[in-house]
Amino acid sequence: MRPRLLTPGEVARRMGVSVSTLRRWEDRGLIDAHRTAGRHRRYEAGAVDALADWIADQTDKEPAT
Repeated sequence: MRPRLLTPGEVARRMGVSVSTLRRWEDRGLIDAHRTAGRHRRYEAGAVDALADWIADQTDKEPAT
């Protein structure tokens, strides 16, 4: 079974960030993008969920101010 692939806009809306933030995360190696034949980015839904979980874990570890 092929993984479900999401567009950058879908991922950005799902995570509450801009598409440019998503691209920066990709540049930093936090998430990998697949490329279509037309060179459009697509992200695996499982990788998006894993990144969201990682961000939530990091947020939980921040000291209270």
